[in-house]
Amino acid sequence: MREIEFRGKRVDNNNWVYGYYLVNEIRNEHKIHYKSENPLVRGMSTVEVDPSTVSQYTGFKDKNNKKIYENDIVYHRTSLTFEWGKIKGDIYYHVRWNDGHYDIRCKKTYETLLLENWYLDIEIISNAIDDPDLVE
Repeated sequence: MREIEFRGKRVDNNNWVYGYYLVNEIRNEHKIHYKSENPLVRGMSTVEVDPSTVSQYTGFKDKNNKKIYENDIVYHRTSLTFEWGKIKGDIYYHVRWNDGHYDIRCKKTYETLLLENWYLDIEIISNAIDDPDLVE
């Protein structure tokens, strides 16, 4: 069974927090319930997050054993030949949910690959929230 986990940026300090995503539509609240690292707080804590930053864990880890989330930017060193030319070097991909599965997309090569086939060959370098220019 796949581990269910979300991440989002805290509204109060803009730091990432990881845990369960809670939405209260009546109050328009978006929160993440997480295990507190603070020794003064036992158990779980809940903080408000910016809903535009919330991403779900894909269930896959990259080649460095780091969890891959939606909107992560990953790279793969490759040498690819297309009709219009050859691309050699680091190719950057954006992790996205698409029609029932996770895929990785590259704007430079117009490639879309299934994450489940490539996760052991890719490395997370950032995410689309912190570095939106990398998506382009």
